[in-house]
Amino acid sequence: FMKDMVSIPFADAFWDFDVYYHDLWDWATNLLHDPYLFPYFCFNAQCSSKLNGQSFEHFVDEPFMA
Repeated sequence: FMKDMVSIPFADAFWDFDVYYHDLWDWATNLLHDPYLFPYFCFNAQCSSKLNGQSFEHFVDEPFMA
């Protein structure tokens, strides 16, 4: 984790807060490099259908585009 200090002005004073965070890009690349997790990631669009009461409607679900 990385640590930064955030200074917030409030009521004629500045409040300092320590903020700890993890870089999302590094976290995502670490997950993708994990040989135990990588086979479970789905990057393809899925064609599905749903019954609307009378007929089936076909649609494309893109899991990581929401």
